[in-house]
Amino acid sequence: MSDESGPINSANTFHAMRSGNMVLDGRYELCEYLGQGGMGQVWQARDKWLEMDVAVKLLTRQTRGFSEAHDRLRAEYKAMARLTHPNVVRTHGFGRAKIPDIQRGGEVEIDYFTMQLVPPPRHTIEDLLEQGSLPVPRAFRLARDLAEALLALEVAGIVHGDFKPSNIFVVETDEGLSALLGDLSSCRLPEQPPEPVRTGTPPYMAPELLDDALGEHPIASVTTSVDVWAFGTVLYEMLVGEALFPTSHHAPSLIDNARAVRQLMTPEHIDARVEAVDSMSRRVKDMIKRCLALEPSQRGGAEDVKAALVL
Repeated sequence: MSDESGPINSANTFHAMRSGNMVLDGRYELCEYLGQGGMGQVWQARDKWLEMDVAVKLLTRQTRGFSEAHDRLRAEYKAMARLTHPNVVRTHGFGRAKIPDIQRGGEVEIDYFTMQLVPPPRHTIEDLLEQGSLPVPRAFRLARDLAEALLALEVAGIVHGDFKPSNIFVVETDEGLSALLGDLSSCRLPEQPPEPVRTGTPPYMAPELLDDALGEHPIASVTTSVDVWAFGTVLYEMLVGEALFPTSHHAPSLIDNARAVRQLMTPEHIDARVEAVDSMSRRVKDMIKRCLALEPSQRGGAEDVKAALVL
């Protein structure tokens, strides 16, 4: 998540929310702005009933007027509520609250949900990768956690849709570091129409999603195989320290950047890059290359990933 409060709220609105005086439903006192996730803001809040700290995700002033934003927020909450898994951020409850409309006066209703507050320092895999590749034991420990999260998604029939380093928290547990998957704002629930959500991050998007987004080859449905693809790219990046499909800083537009990433997604590029990594066993190399099969049906599933990561 990025701290980009400027374009999302006016200075007055943001200051009022940040002041600590805004309470949702008489219960959740907003204390600290944590960042931007999808179409909503994430805040640390104090649950005055239970006397505990939680995270609150709420729609921004710019998005709350769009029905799609409300639908996506509800879908994200439902997905997280169904995924009661230690490697997925837990959710607590969904609500709609009236808050002061700083811009126009009066009050405005907003949707929000509360969830597990990831403890400080709230590092993500993206943060760890700023120092380069991860030590192999650490990378594989996190990968095994992520494989468990993938399996939970698969069993529930939920597509995450934006599986990437910045959406994966790394937390300390009694057993050591553990991965915690968050931000399901691009998810697809099994009861929703099967067409793909046209959001995501090009270096981690499966080729069929990029083809659809670029208008090259529209697809009728999206499956959990897109998350298996993304897992393969994340594991590669943890072990190597750089993206398998890097973006270009010289591309004139986001579309051009996405197109440049898509052009790298060839069996030759994938094979050459994966085979060059000495820290991978043959079994892991084969697993990553299977995750990155251009044909979705050939990628296997979370159980295949788990089996390849067994020590």
